[in-house]
Amino acid sequence: MIRWLMLGVVFTIVMPDRAFCQSRKKRKPKVSFAKGTFYGSYGYNRAWYGKSTLDLTGSGYQIELKGFRAQDDPFGFDPAQQMNPLQATEGQYSVRAGYYLLNHYSLSIGYDKLKYVMTDNQEAFLGGQINPGIDPVNQWSGNYTNETVVLNSNSFFYSNSGLNNVQIDFSRTDNWLAAGRDQQIVFSTIEGLGIGGLISDNSFLFGGIQQTKLRSFSGVSISGHLGFRLEFFKHVFIQSNVRGGLMSQTSVRTRSTEPNAFANQRFGFLQFDTNVGFLLYIRPTNNCNTCPTWK
Repeated sequence: MIRWLMLGVVFTIVMPDRAFCQSRKKRKPKVSFAKGTFYGSYGYNRAWYGKSTLDLTGSGYQIELKGFRAQDDPFGFDPAQQMNPLQATEGQYSVRAGYYLLNHYSLSIGYDKLKYVMTDNQEAFLGGQINPGIDPVNQWSGNYTNETVVLNSNSFFYSNSGLNNVQIDFSRTDNWLAAGRDQQIVFSTIEGLGIGGLISDNSFLFGGIQQTKLRSFSGVSISGHLGFRLEFFKHVFIQSNVRGGLMSQTSVRTRSTEPNAFANQRFGFLQFDTNVGFLLYIRPTNNCNTCPTWK
């Protein structure tokens, strides 16, 4: 009888402790910047470009246009167009996926489809050499040294209808404000650096010869970014980013029939995008390190 009483006391003491231990073996709190969090986003962008010198080389000409200006070419706000999968990719948009390698620090890959379109009826400074008969439209011929010309899209046109920037970003995330019983609404900032490769879909009109959407790997980009993220219910967020940096295009193809016809330039850019995204927490459960080991 005494033996059974002692076993009963031990059972009464031990089992609650083991149950308490098991109850503590739960998933870690979901924190968006924690190691092991995966995220993705999609949204639309706008871009602004600094003046540059556009260098053009081809059969019978080698010229430069100083003070060259360009702008982006976004969709207007039309949900029917932007939500249509067959039309949405014609606009300017951003896609990104990333993973937190460490707490606060993530590595991501993104694709920004921008557009770089020559500003019509602008003045630029023409330099270089054009052989006679190459440009019967503008009547450019001979040697030029910073001569003022007006660029009209009916006789001269240059654009990257797809200035596609594929980037790798290294970023830091910090949560600043939280609201709700379980911090269901969180405000965060994201800042970091990125490097990317540029793929251009170039359209070029010169000397009465027009080329449309000729694709080439054209250069690289470097940038810094600052983002503001509003998270909802631990899994969904809206994020706006400002990105600025430099694009260097060294080999934009301009003529499909001339392998040595290309453009190159360098310019600063500023980009703004707004995105909708998701968070997935790929994390193990807590170990119950404070509980005794039972054999």
